[in-house]
Amino acid sequence: MDLLTVSLGSIVNINWPEAIDYFKEKINKKGRTLGISKVADILTKIVTGKDRNELWIFGGEFDFASAWLSRLSDEELFSSLSIERVVCVAIAPTKAKKLIRVGLLEKDFIQRMKSNLRVIERCFSKSIEYRYWNEHPLFHGFRFGNNLIIGTWQINRNQQLTWRTKVKWIKKKRNTENLFKGVIEVINNNTETVSKKDNE
Repeated sequence: MDLLTVSLGSIVNINWPEAIDYFKEKINKKGRTLGISKVADILTKIVTGKDRNELWIFGGEFDFASAWLSRLSDEELFSSLSIERVVCVAIAPTKAKKLIRVGLLEKDFIQRMKSNLRVIERCFSKSIEYRYWNEHPLFHGFRFGNNLIIGTWQINRNQQLTWRTKVKWIKKKRNTENLFKGVIEVINNNTETVSKKDNE
């Protein structure tokens, strides 16, 4: 396994399964667990507040995000959103192909991911950035300002990677500051920006 450097207050060198467990432990100790039905309501409330921020989406297939943003774009409040730009953090298609080859992702994962990203791009065509994980993804969810809605990737009963796991809503406070720093540092150190053409 490739080593990842994860910083959550201290630097530790750990491999991917250990990193997942490490994040899972940190996330589970904080915040409030959300059911899927609550996530869209809370996200909508967060992005329609006063403070303008970037919306970071850490996705799998980006199915939830594309459906949520597509619904929002049809509503009157879309023009008054506090979203400055959207940053989508995805598995690189080259990495996804390898995971598909060994059975860790479904065969049509890449097509579905790209289709959902196109929906998001149509909503935010002038203000969207794509980033690819250098290795395997560590978490999925959203970050907007001082709010994290986040969960960890897991292996499901079919022995495949899944992002469809429980998420926690975590607000930035003194006791969660290291978690926020860790998420930002992991993104900065383990993802790279790509052009829109790379994502077509």
